[in-house]
Formats: sequence, C-alpha cells, structure tokens
Amino acid sequence: MSKLQETLEGFRTKALKIKTGSTKVHNRNKEVATSKSEVEKRLNSILPKTDQKFFEAISSHFTLFERYLHFSSTPSAFKKAWDLRSEQLLLRDADEIVSHGAQLIPTTKGSGIFEFNMKGLILSPMYDGFLLGVRHSEGNYDDQLDDLGRFTYQPPEDLLGMLRYRFFEYLTSELKIPYILFVTMWFDLNNSVDIKYKDKLPTETNWVFVVCPVKVISNNEPGLNINAPLNLQLITRKEASDIIAQYKGLSSTKLVLKFRPELRQSLAAEFSYEHVKSSKKGKAIKEWSQENGKKCPGCTVSFDKFKLSDLTFGHIISQDWGGSFNFLNDKIHDPDNLYLTCRSCNSALNKYFPDRELQSKIASPFHGTIGDWIRDYEVSIRNRF
Repeated sequence: MSKLQETLEGFRTKALKIKTGSTKVHNRNKEVATSKSEVEKRLNSILPKTDQKFFEAISSHFTLFERYLHFSSTPSAFKKAWDLRSEQLLLRDADEIVSHGAQLIPTTKGSGIFEFNMKGLILSPMYDGFLLGVRHSEGNYDDQLDDLGRFTYQPPEDLLGMLRYRFFEYLTSELKIPYILFVTMWFDLNNSVDIKYKDKLPTETNWVFVVCPVKVISNNEPGLNINAPLNLQLITRKEASDIIAQYKGLSSTKLVLKFRPELRQSLAAEFSYEHVKSSKKGKAIKEWSQENGKKCPGCTVSFDKFKLSDLTFGHIISQDWGGSFNFLNDKIHDPDNLYLTCRSCNSALNKYFPDRELQSKIASPFHGTIGDWIRDYEVSIRNRF
C-alpha cells in the first residue's frame, strides 16, 4: 500500500471517531451535528472512492496551481499589503508594495483567484476536496500576520469545511509535505481618480488583487479540535514549486520505490557527505547501524562484523558524475544520495552507479539511504554524538 493510500485510510478512521453530538461554530450561536452518519457523508465529498481518482485529482489540481503561481507576490510584499489595513489602495501604497515584489493583478472573469467575491474559501475546480485558496479582507476573524508570515484563518461554519481543514493538516503531518494554497487580498484602485472620470475606467481595474502561496503549519486532531481554525504561513514561489513537485511525485502510480519527502534544508546540510565522512556524526551513524542489525547492501554482511574504519559512505550518483553534470552539484552530497557500505563494495563500483539489484537493496526498508535513517531514527542517532 502506498503512503498516500495509508494516509487516506488513516484520516477516514480518525474522522469516524469524532465524538457524536454537535460542535459550536466560532463566534456564532450555532451548532453543527457531528453524528457518524453526517461525518461519513461529508467524508465522501472529500475523500475519493478510489485511490486512482485521488492520484488524478492531485496531479490536475497542482497543475492548475502552477498556472497561478507565476502571478504570486513575495511574502514581504504581501505582508506590506496586509499591513495597509485598508480596502483602498493609494498610488503611493501601490508603489511601496510593488517595490517589495508585489504583482497587482486586475479582475479576471471566470477566475476564483482574481475575482471579487466576499466568500472566504476558493474551492478547486479540479476537485471539491481541495481548496485553491482563501480570501482575506481587513477586519476579519484574526487580522494578525507576524514577522514570519504566519496567520490564523477563520474556522468554517459547516461540517464539510471543518473536515476539509483537518484533512489538510493530516496530509501535512503524515506525508511530511505541507498542503499549500493561495491567500488573496483585493483592493479598490479607483479612490485616487476624480469621481467624474470613474465611469470611463475599464471595469477590470476597479479591483486589483495581491496573492501569495501559503502552507499549512498546524496539526489539530480531527476528534479533538474539529472546529479549529487553520494556521498558515506565507511562502515563496520557489518553496511552493518544490512542494508541488513532491505532490506530483507522490501521485505517480507507476513509482515503485519508496516516496521520500524532501528533508528540511538544515537537516540535509547537517548530514551531507562533507559532514559525515569523517566526523562524530559519521561515527554515530556507523555505530547505530551496527547496533540495529543493518547490513551492507552490496555483500549483505552485517555491519557489526566490520571495524568502523572499514565502513564508508557511498554515493548512489557518484561524485564523478556530479562533477561532469553540474546540475547535480547541489544534490550530490545530499543524505538521500548517500548510503552506508563496506569499503570493498564501495571501491568495486569505482565511478559508476549501483546496478539494478544494488539500487533495490539500497531503497528497501532493510537498508535505506542515510536520509531515510535520519527521517526515521534521527533522535536515536543523535544520542550517540
């Protein structure tokens, strides 16, 4: 079963354990029924009947997402726009936020992102279970955006919306890939024009929009905080693009290898080849492998049969290839390109790739890359530093 399939089934199981009864809607004298039958009905709107449908939904949704990504403003520009605390945009304000990397987009008919609408949620036209974005206007639920670009988006007022929020958090937590969407703000750009000329302006310039990608950063258990808001953080186009690539890779049904979410940049740097080849970190990894029954994927001899000095870190894509193809330079020493092996097996490869059989062994749960070990056993390895 794929990680995505496990995640879908895991969320359904947790959601169906929501306490039967009702839950309050924030700041309103209203309650929403949470009976098992109601939850199950809403789950069927979020979760597809087949895994294949969900794979297709992820691919089509994020393909659409990429089209809008090019119109995104930078996080700093979006914060500048947010801090205006006004629905009106003066020309001097426009100059200020544009200087920080904002893109002012006029109204576009047929687009949920660039269309004036007081509804807060923008559903994905590709799949109802997903949100394409949320709209923000000054003075709403929580009008605070901190210096790290974090803010809280208002809770929904129906069970479907509540479950959708929790689903995004569960995806983020289980897959280790943040769910992303857009946050969009609109401004009236006509306030600096003499009233007698306003009827001569193109209607699409009545309102302009600033959008930025955001990622989900909270994790509320479906059964404990079903009615909680959604915690989001502004991100760059580059980070959003990297996340989209991970989701598209995850949704590939032909991929038989284990899917690996990208390591945090700090972890990837800390456990790169330069930092483990001859250091306390490298020694700790070797000792951990010996104590946990790991074997050399080449000769299959248990690592505890070797001296530490006879163990080394091999590259799946060799250093020679990295030197020949410069686009590999920033990944060649990444922990996901490293594996522990004995010196004899590593020397036998010379400057070439592991063959198909060795690749399968490295990628299997019984062996793994150094990146795999850091993901799953970081604390245990750190205890040996």
